[in-house]
Amino acid sequence: MSDVPKIDLTNYENKIDFFRYPYEEKKKPPLPDYTKSFMKIVCRPITPGLIEFFGFIITGSMGGGKSKWVEWAASKIVEHYGENKVNAIRNHRGDLEALMVAMNTRPVQLLFCDDSMGKMPEDLTKQFTFIRHSYEQLLSSSGLDERGVIIAFFGVQDFYGLDKVARRVSAGIIMKTGTVDIWSNRDLKSFIGIQGIEELDRIDKQVMYEYNQEAKCCSVITLKGKDGPGVILSSLVDVDPFTDVESIQPIEEEEDRKAEHKEIDPDGFEVKWILEREINDLSFLKMIYDCIPEALRDLKTKKYKPHYAEAWLKRYYEGMTVDHLVEEYPQINSKSVFTNSYMDSGWFAIFRKELAGYPAEIALQRSYFPKCVVYGKNIPGEPDLYDSESGLMVEVKLRHRPEKPTLKMLSEKERQNMMNGEETLLAMITYRPQKCVIKIWKPVPLPNPTPP
Repeated sequence: MSDVPKIDLTNYENKIDFFRYPYEEKKKPPLPDYTKSFMKIVCRPITPGLIEFFGFIITGSMGGGKSKWVEWAASKIVEHYGENKVNAIRNHRGDLEALMVAMNTRPVQLLFCDDSMGKMPEDLTKQFTFIRHSYEQLLSSSGLDERGVIIAFFGVQDFYGLDKVARRVSAGIIMKTGTVDIWSNRDLKSFIGIQGIEELDRIDKQVMYEYNQEAKCCSVITLKGKDGPGVILSSLVDVDPFTDVESIQPIEEEEDRKAEHKEIDPDGFEVKWILEREINDLSFLKMIYDCIPEALRDLKTKKYKPHYAEAWLKRYYEGMTVDHLVEEYPQINSKSVFTNSYMDSGWFAIFRKELAGYPAEIALQRSYFPKCVVYGKNIPGEPDLYDSESGLMVEVKLRHRPEKPTLKMLSEKERQNMMNGEETLLAMITYRPQKCVIKIWKPVPLPNPTPP
């Protein structure tokens, strides 16, 4: 053993930290830049005999830069094809029908449907499904070659607020801002992954805390045919290439849209019900869901479980079918579990009977009656909302089927308030999948006819 040479380790430099190396966190690669890929889609050659359609959804909070981003994209499209070849039209009220009517024979139809919330009527859904064929007929009737491209941008604050038909045909989703909502974040994660959420968080921090408006020029995007999300880099433009198109059905004056019907009270006097206001607000269903934690501080439930409300939200707000819900909840083996009666432990029925009404009252107060307080807290006989200064009382009813207002829906205290000449209102909230309508009714006692 004495012949074995000794190794001098005095100046040996250990290049590897054996304690850190196996656990050292690898730096995540940045999201790929899809700007050129997006431009290849929207600035494509016009092919004879071919009419193409590409839809894009732009989501983000108020002031998140959705409209400015679409103006940037539109300016690039107009720059590529030439102003005289592009029909760039926009409607700020989500009136897709008005945009389709305003299409012309130019080879590029550029549609911006801003604030595209709510479910499309059935007839409009059919028109949209055949938008390519309608454009083809328009060209043919004008004696022009049947070739062109239709590019549609749908601006929404909430992805699921857009009709599912428009969602399904989209070629890409552009996300301008993140969200602090747990469920929305979960959905976002399924689209853009953790890296996409982190990128939106970085952009939000730049805008909110460092006042860097130029940070809005970076957005997260998903595109068909791409593996995972990427970013798209835009710029602030001063040019607005769009022509605004008026809605086909203008907003009616308050007096013109009042409806009424009469009812005779069991005591013999007559009441006229006047429709003071009608609101289409799909996002109100999400507000009801968000108010559940506050409602549960005051209510005790028997059968209710949190996933009942979650499934209700997916069905009526997001528009999932019951069949899809069965896939969403592996522990369920029959779709009747969702639609059964309360006695048979149906999820929706339990949520409606034990809980839904109270968070609806809280949501209505916050959205439409800020001067009122949530007064009754589901206590029979008390008004749901009450303004002590004006004397206003509001009864709130949540229904999944339309109903006419009746005096039986008012408590004795609310009926007395009405007879005393104080303002009394009945808020009827009716919902179905991807549709929520709030009707504010006012009962007005009519004078008894003078006997001859």
